[in-house]
Amino acid sequence: MMESDDCIDDSLIQIPLFNEPYLLALPPHMDKIHINSFHDLTNLHFIRFTRNSVTGKEIERYLRWQRYDIEKSLEFDSASAILPMVSAGIGWSIMPPLCLLQSGCELSNICLRHLPGSGLNRNIVLVHHKQELHEAVDVIGHIANSIFLKRCLPSLIRQLPILSEYSFTL
Repeated sequence: MMESDDCIDDSLIQIPLFNEPYLLALPPHMDKIHINSFHDLTNLHFIRFTRNSVTGKEIERYLRWQRYDIEKSLEFDSASAILPMVSAGIGWSIMPPLCLLQSGCELSNICLRHLPGSGLNRNIVLVHHKQELHEAVDVIGHIANSIFLKRCLPSLIRQLPILSEYSFTL
């Protein structure tokens, strides 16, 4: 399973499983501040995923589409490196829920909000070679989707109530 990637090799097939929203991750001292646009965050560093990662490229395209140029930024390759800095008040980030969960970080010190303006989602897909295991891949995809929606998502929503406002199905 991985995030959908338009640059994937032609010998591979992507089977959509579910989608998830990107969220704005803010330092805890900003929990009462209303964010109308990314310009409200210019006093803090943008703590981003590296621009050569699939997630980083997706966020970069979104910010360009929102016509927001980042002046102060720090780049890291994992949520487990980004979130402690957000929690410490160094800056803000954009991140999908599975990255939040995967980070293993304490999420009670992170203020999560909807992205200002139009949202951004990513598709989680199952990838396989065109010539291999078609029937098994369909079964595996169905099981993975079911496990996520019935077991993982309820746990995620308990930890991150903002997620109850989103649909995770394709």
